[in-house]
Amino acid sequence: MGGNKNVSFAVDGTSALNYKEELIKSYNVGQNSEFLKIRSAEDKGRNANKSRIVEKALKFPYIAPNSNFNVAWLVFDIDREFNPIELEDKNIAYPNYVVYNTENGHAHLWYQLKNPVYCQDNFKASKPYKYYKAVYKALRKALGADEHFGGKLCKNPLHPQWKSIQLSNSAYSLSELSAHLDLNWKEDRKARYARKVSVNTDVVEEFGGAEKGSRNSSLFDFCRFKAYAHRMTADCSEAEFVEWCVECVREADKNNPSPIGEESRGEQEIRQIGESIGYWTWANLEPLKIKKEKYDDKDRERSLKVRQKKAEKKLKKIERYMKKHPDASNRAISRALGEGYSTDTVNRAVKIIKVAQAAKAEQSKESAAQVVGLVPPQTMVGERFVNQVVSSAGASALGAGG
Repeated sequence: MGGNKNVSFAVDGTSALNYKEELIKSYNVGQNSEFLKIRSAEDKGRNANKSRIVEKALKFPYIAPNSNFNVAWLVFDIDREFNPIELEDKNIAYPNYVVYNTENGHAHLWYQLKNPVYCQDNFKASKPYKYYKAVYKALRKALGADEHFGGKLCKNPLHPQWKSIQLSNSAYSLSELSAHLDLNWKEDRKARYARKVSVNTDVVEEFGGAEKGSRNSSLFDFCRFKAYAHRMTADCSEAEFVEWCVECVREADKNNPSPIGEESRGEQEIRQIGESIGYWTWANLEPLKIKKEKYDDKDRERSLKVRQKKAEKKLKKIERYMKKHPDASNRAISRALGEGYSTDTVNRAVKIIKVAQAAKAEQSKESAAQVVGLVPPQTMVGERFVNQVVSSAGASALGAGG
């Protein structure tokens, strides 16, 4: 840990400039930093949360530490009074920046990575990404940080609303961060599964004092499962359903006060969570009654098509057999074709085939008669020649010519 003790107790002009340069570099824009946009916000309620030019974004209290393409900063949320001494006691690497909330001593810890980790969806199954996630979760556990903190918006080290200190001026590799951590991936998967199971409960009171350190994520998860169930049986309008979701979130939050000291969620934040759950659930889930009426007809049509296709295949197979064996009886055909071709099935198929053959033969006769009627016989041709050519030339001319 000796290399980590280059500690300064405030972010001065030099370290602030370094932070700005490293933040720009982590977004992979190089010399085009004047065009860089970083997501920032005024408060943790996410009001005015939008992308801004870097010079403007750095003036907001909350800022996105990473782009949508890679992870260059690991940020952890400590929901208690944080003392850097505990890092030394636990043999944990010092963060590059500790950004304090001066009112309650809670902090965000910023760790800079030497090599950013690509985080697009098509890369999340790769070993480097899985290694990064294992290190991140192990470090979060060692720090006792909030496991529901998403890290999308973090306390900005340059904003005067916070007190920021720099504990390290060098970036870390993942192996350096995990040097004294227990990377037990199997246990991590078990814990994640246990959390999913524990969230899906049906009693609001059970949510009270659920997971320590949980934030809006656990509140959201708890209420959305209740909204899914309610949507399946509710007979109401969209507006009524959304209001029910908002009330559900409000009631759940009362039974589980915010873990951030005495600070409680505002009405706007409650409504945002409830409306988010309500509108999505209404748009993507349908009540069982509507779903049954809609899909019964589709299932019936699909089943009818399947049966028709099978019947056509059987009919063609019986017809081919009859062509090869014209003298075979229906019972002989049934025995020859085997399972699925009972005598009754063959009897019905033979009737259909004979009717189709008779209709086809009749159509052929009609077509032949039509063709014959269009071509006059030879006698007609002779008569026409005599009537049209000879008569017009005159019998005398013919006689003279003779």
